[in-house]
Amino acid sequence: MTLLQLVVYDRMFSATFDTIAAYLYQDYPKDAKPIYIEFPSNIATACNLDPAQLYRMNKYLYGIPTAGKAYYLSYSSHLSNNGFTKSIIDPCLFYRVQGTTRTLCWFHVDDTFVASTSMEEIHSFHSMLQNKFRFTMNLDASQYLGIELHKGPDGSVQLLQTKLMKDIIDEYGNDAKV
Repeated sequence: MTLLQLVVYDRMFSATFDTIAAYLYQDYPKDAKPIYIEFPSNIATACNLDPAQLYRMNKYLYGIPTAGKAYYLSYSSHLSNNGFTKSIIDPCLFYRVQGTTRTLCWFHVDDTFVASTSMEEIHSFHSMLQNKFRFTMNLDASQYLGIELHKGPDGSVQLLQTKLMKDIIDEYGNDAKV
C-alpha cells in the first residue's frame, strides 16, 4: 500500500511483470540431494520420453521447498547487478535513484510491480529483465496479484477484486456474509 501511495502522490508511471516459468531459470544444485521424477505417460509421450524412465531434475520446479528461495536469490541478484538497492524495510522492495528519476520495484514470488518517475525508466527496466527472464508485461498496471487497479484522471487509484467477489457470490449466493 505504501508503494501505491507513492505512485499516486508522485504521479509515477507503473507497469507489472509476470515471469514465465520462474523457477525453471535456476539450476538445481548438483551437490544437493538429487530428486528423480517419473512423468505421467501422457506427458512423457507428448515429450517423446520413455514413461517408464526416472529422470533426475536439473532445474527447480514448483513444489520443491527451496525453489522460491532460489528464484528470489536469482531475481534479487539480477536487480542488484543492475543498480537497484534492496530496501532495509522489505527484502522484496528494490529502488534505484538516477538524478531526479526514482524507480521502485516490488515483487511477490514471480509477479513484479514497477513504478518510476520516468516512462523511459520503465522501458529500461523491461530491457534489463529481458536479458535474463521471459515474462508478460502490463504497461498500464491494471492488475496485480488478482487486484484490479483502476486509475482515475486525477491520479487516484481504486482497488477492486471483482473476480474474487464474483467467486464468493457464485459459491455462497447473494446472501454471503463477507
